[in-house]
Amino acid sequence: MCYVYLLDSARGMYIGQTADLEKRLRAHKSGAVKSTAQLGGVVCQWWWNVCTRYEALKLELYLRRMQRECGDASVWGLMLDSVTASQLLHEALKLPDTPYQLQFK
Repeated sequence: MCYVYLLDSARGMYIGQTADLEKRLRAHKSGAVKSTAQLGGVVCQWWWNVCTRYEALKLELYLRRMQRECGDASVWGLMLDSVTASQLLHEALKLPDTPYQLQFK
C-alpha cells in the first residue's frame, strides 16, 4: 500500500507520495526533506491510500496539475474536501504515462 499526501504551511503547499506515511511525515516535520525544509512547520492536511506505487505516482501528478491550474489554495482545498480518493484516482489513471512516472524504483 502507498500513500499520497498534501502538506500545508504558512509558506505554501506540498504534494508527495510514499510507502511509509508516518516515517515520511516525520522527515518533513524535522526539516530533513530538502523540498519542504523552506516551508517551515508543515501540517498534513489530507492523505489518501492507494494499492500500488503506480497509482500513487499517477495521483500525485494529477493533484499537482490541479494545484497549478487552480491557483488559489483555499478554493482548491475546499474542492478536495468534497472529492473522494476513488474519484481522484479514477481521474488520475486517465492521464497518459510520462517518463517520470515510469522511473520509480
